[in-house]
Amino acid sequence: VRPAVRQIPDGPELLRNAAHRCLTCSSADRCTEFLDATEHVAEAPEYCRNKDLLDRLRQMVEPSTQAA
Repeated sequence: VRPAVRQIPDGPELLRNAAHRCLTCSSADRCTEFLDATEHVAEAPEYCRNKDLLDRLRQMVEPSTQAA
């Protein structure tokens, strides 16, 4: 997602806010288990506080990866 974030004018702030949401999440254990059990993550789980952001970034990245 880094290329997508670089295209956003406030990308660094966006990443800081996303990191803060992760650090203050009450589902951190669930997230760790999810990531440990999943080899390829197609999308964030419903409980993820950054799900909307990650979905938007994935939409920005997917067209460029499909063209390659």
